[in-house]
Amino acid sequence: MVNVSVTSDDKGQASNASLVRGLSPDYGVNLPCVEAARKMKFTPGIKDGVPVKTSKTVSYSLRVGA
Repeated sequence: MVNVSVTSDDKGQASNASLVRGLSPDYGVNLPCVEAARKMKFTPGIKDGVPVKTSKTVSYSLRVGA
């Protein structure tokens, strides 16, 4: 399981992504998961009827090996 923390702006665009928990050894998947999360588009959070920046965790479930 790879967990990535993502912050999205008031338009739903991912503005920041960082690895929270990755595979160890890496198997070359941790960084691509962070990069994929940076490209995601989200529905913005709404507070008092106004779109706001939000944070969330995106989880990737991966099967490594034969």
